[in-house]
Amino acid sequence: MNFDKVYYILAVFGGALIIVNTLTGVIDVVGRSFFNQPLQGQVEITSVVLVYIVFLGYAYSERKNAHIRIMFFGNKLSERGKLIYESFITLLAFVFFSIVTYSTWIYFWRSWEARETMLASIRIPAWYAKFAVPLGLVFIVILFGTRLFSLVKKIARR
Repeated sequence: MNFDKVYYILAVFGGALIIVNTLTGVIDVVGRSFFNQPLQGQVEITSVVLVYIVFLGYAYSERKNAHIRIMFFGNKLSERGKLIYESFITLLAFVFFSIVTYSTWIYFWRSWEARETMLASIRIPAWYAKFAVPLGLVFIVILFGTRLFSLVKKIARR
């Protein structure tokens, strides 16, 4: 199954949230400057939205190989060696992000059950922000899982 469209939609949604953050900042500045009435909870809203921006776009950027890669060892290997090396690194990433996804899900779930709220001038549930992390990481785990499967198939064919 190809998740490219899902990753793209998540990235576009994250991009739209950048506009939301910008607009809340503008509304806050205009309200504070001209009407002596700032946007209540603007800092907290921005904090929640930023978490979604980061974690929803992460899978897309990883899929496009837009992250920094260091191929110190990989460049010195044969083609098959590079595939094995890449598979190992991908396996490590898959395991790491699986553990982090599980841990952040527990963290979110405890916040949800406790109905935790942020300390703000308006009532904002803290779990809104905490949900963004495991949500985005699930797609990272899927990405590394499918990449690992593809790499292992390539190694098996050679």
